[in-house]
Amino acid sequence: MRGPVLVHAQAFFPRGFIVCFLLATASGADVIQLSPSKDNTLYESDLPISNGAGEHFFAGTTPTSGRRRGLIAFDIAGNLPGGSTVLRVTLRLHVSHQRGTATIELHRARADWGEGSSVASRGQGGGGPAMVGDATWLNTFWDDTESPPAWDLPGGDFDPSVSAFVSVSSIDYYTFYSTDGLVADVQLFVDTPKANFGWVLMAQIESVLGPNRFDSRESSNLDYRPLLTVEFAPPGTR
Repeated sequence: MRGPVLVHAQAFFPRGFIVCFLLATASGADVIQLSPSKDNTLYESDLPISNGAGEHFFAGTTPTSGRRRGLIAFDIAGNLPGGSTVLRVTLRLHVSHQRGTATIELHRARADWGEGSSVASRGQGGGGPAMVGDATWLNTFWDDTESPPAWDLPGGDFDPSVSAFVSVSSIDYYTFYSTDGLVADVQLFVDTPKANFGWVLMAQIESVLGPNRFDSRESSNLDYRPLLTVEFAPPGTR
């Protein structure tokens, strides 16, 4: 087995690092590790609130102010060769605050969305005023016109099929392990880059109280930032 080969590691300040590592496995397949290209939270509200540049994103329901759904995306086509065959995918997240036990689902997003410069106050669970380019509960990209682009349905447009899920019960690292659905999503993102809108994270039962706070790509702790691992066969190897 060859040792790890660093493809590139770039830092984009102040929004966080975007890092890509390429490894080779004993079977000849390659493994790439990516940090997000963007992430955000949809806060259930008619008001334009968001948390594009915050250190956290959320999934679940609060006792007083409604549902939270996370958004996360990765630059797949920019880092995997076209024509690659995706073999295995995992997504590791860090939970820094939670209440109770909840199953969190990943659904493939069906519309593009934005990450602006909004930062919520305190624990960030209540959101902050949306800035230009932010996703909100009603809008894909907020702006201060009278008609910013909207989701087809409030709360985000996503495939109803569950790509992967994980049970969250404490502050810790959690991994969405590889499934046929998760592999199919990433294969789609390789084959059709314009369809890559990432994923929506949501509680399986949104009527149960207890939002989970995940650390975002802007987290001050580098180890807490999301990490997508993709094992793939480059074109011509299968």
